Amino acid sequence: ESVWTHIKNTAARQTLLLGRIKMATHNLYMLIHKQMRTRAEASETTEQQLQKIQIYIKDLTEIIQETAEQERIEAEVLVSRGGDRNEASRKVSLSRFLPLHLQRKSIQQREKLF
Repeated sequence: ESVWTHIKNTAARQTLLLGRIKMATHNLYMLIHKQMRTRAEASETTEQQLQKIQIYIKDLTEIIQETAEQERIEAEVLVSRGGDRNEASRKVSLSRFLPLHLQRKSIQQREKLF
């Protein structure tokens, strides 16, 4: 009987953990759709939600890396034109506070300059 109780307790803990994981996944999924200003599909499975979360994180990582590289280039250009490195850093880092869709526009506009 103690073995059976142990099995039931283990199953209950694992079920609770799975529920928490599914809820956390759903919350991330909803946050992403809110950020992207799109509607979430109610019929998506947890696996599909995780795939979309993965794609979003990869895209966001790319944007951050591109922005950091562009900021570094802009700072070098400002310094090479006789500007102050501290001033260049302040001007460049302001783009971090923009919403994601504006960051993309900002990156595209900066690319036109170079």
